[in-house]
Amino acid sequence: MKKTTEQFGYFQEKEVDMSPYLNKGFHIDQLYEIYEGLRFGVDVSVYADLKYDDRQMREIWMGMVGKLDVNSYADPSLSWKQMQERRFALGEEKANQRQQTKSSFQLISAMAQRTQRKEKKQELELER
Repeated sequence: MKKTTEQFGYFQEKEVDMSPYLNKGFHIDQLYEIYEGLRFGVDVSVYADLKYDDRQMREIWMGMVGKLDVNSYADPSLSWKQMQERRFALGEEKANQRQQTKSSFQLISAMAQRTQRKEKKQELELER
C-alpha cells in the first residue's frame, strides 16, 4: 500500500518542525528522511528536494552526520547504492586521514618529549 499525505499527522506530533516540508509533494518516506536529518541536526536543505528519493536522502544525511563532504555524491543521477558506496569510501578515507593525523601527533609528541629530556640532561650536566 502506498503511503499518502493523510499519514502526515505522524510528523505534526513530533519534536521536530516538519511544517515547511508538508504538502510540498514529498512522499511519506522522503518526509521521514527529512525528519531524521532534522533530528540529527543536519542542514536538510542539501537534500530536501523532490529530485532525491528517500534512500538517496538517507545516504546524504548519513554522510552529513558523519561530517563527510556529501557534495561529491549528492547527485540525483546516482542511485542510492552508488551514493552509499561513495559515502563508505569517503568514511574510510576520513578514518585513514584521522589515523595519519594521530600518528603524526604521536610522532611530534615523542620528539618533543625526547627534546625536553635532552635539554633537561644538558641542564643537569651544566650544574655539575
